[in-house]
Order: sequence, then structure tokens, then C-alpha cells
Amino acid sequence: MLGQPRVITGSVGVKGRNVPADTDVVQELLNIAPPAEGGPQPVLKVDGFVGPKTTAAIQRFQVQRFGWSGADGRIDPDQRTFRWLKVMEGQYGRQQFKIIKTELAGGVHGVSDAYFAIMAVGMSAMYSLGRQPEPNPAHIVQHLTFPSDLLTAFRTFQTQTPRGARSFETKSATETIFPDPGDPARSLIFLHLDFPRADLATRTDFIDIGWSHRWVDLARKPAGFHATQGAFHVLAAHFG
Repeated sequence: MLGQPRVITGSVGVKGRNVPADTDVVQELLNIAPPAEGGPQPVLKVDGFVGPKTTAAIQRFQVQRFGWSGADGRIDPDQRTFRWLKVMEGQYGRQQFKIIKTELAGGVHGVSDAYFAIMAVGMSAMYSLGRQPEPNPAHIVQHLTFPSDLLTAFRTFQTQTPRGARSFETKSATETIFPDPGDPARSLIFLHLDFPRADLATRTDFIDIGWSHRWVDLARKPAGFHATQGAFHVLAAHFG
């Protein structure tokens, strides 16, 4: 069942009411907007708290739309800033997504590195998972391998509310890999994303995703059970 449309009941931002549920909505909508449209870079943590990063993101979006004279740092229900955020939701928000685990060619990184492409109509994003420093996104794109059989091994999922290419960033994630007893070239992969607030877990289907992955390079396939924990963060996003 899909969620209800995003609305706010009070003002959010500078001198606003800043009800946590309303702040969640504003943070989620700001994250849907691409940086070129005034969206935050990096994305905001959806925590229901109006701090300097959320205020700056509101002002950045307003400057993009209205210029500095219209950047008061506050969003009111059904007023022009919120209406423009809903335009961004309609233009860039999606509820049907595909996720693919990717591999890197040339042995640049070890088997502990985990990279995922999340795609929807008109957008895509590359995410990394792990405790190691983020590699250069251009370096990753250059070394990605996408054989035809790998492109068909995606998992489709649906979110309850529209989300953007960068909306799945979270501070905690776990990838668990199990051997597939029926095919030595495959693994069973289970990806779990922990959102920063428990109530957000009920608002998306993107919590536990499991699928079968065919390893193109068997030398990179972990032996037996393997688990990677760390941050799930955006490396690069593409729109259009």
C-alpha cells in the first residue's frame, strides 16, 4: 500500500513551528531535488531536526527559485516554496526502482568493497557501502563492468512515497552474502538499510532487499558467508 501525499501542517525553518513530522517531509522533499535545481549537496539527514544544515538547504533552494530576496529560510504550508518542492517531487520523485550490485574490473578494489546502482525512469545513482574512504566517483564509473547477464540480475522494489536518486543514503547498512548451493557462480545477497529514525522504517519498502547475484569474476566471490557493514552513501547521481 502506498503512503499518503506529503504535506506539512506548520512552518519549517527560521522562526517556524518545526514540528518533527513536518521537518521530515521538508528534508525528504529537499533531498529529491537535484543539486542543479537547488537541492542540498550532500543530502540532508532526515532526522526531524531543524539545524543549520536544514536551514541552509531551504535557503539554497529558495535562492535557486526566487533569488536572495525570496530566501527567508522558512517553508510554510501550501506557500510558494512548498509548492515548488512538490513540483520537484512530481518531476524527480519515483516509486518504482531497480537495484543492481556491481563489480569493479581490473582488481582495483578488494572483495570487501560493495557498490550498488539504483535506477528509475530518468535517473540513476551509484552508492558505495563500506568503512573505507570513498573512492573517486569518476574512477568507479570508468572501471564498472556491466555484462548483459548482470543487467538482467536486478531487483525491483517500490517505495511508499516518491523518492529521488539520492534519497536512499543512510548512515548504517549491512550487506550479507551467502553461497548459493545450486550455482557456484552465484551468491544470495541480503541488503539491510537502517534509517536514522525508527518511524521512517514504516515509510519505505527499501529496508530489506534480497536477490541472487552472478559473479562475473569468480576470484572476487567471497568464500562462504561474508558480511560488510558501513555507510551507504551516494557517489554519483544522474538525472535525465
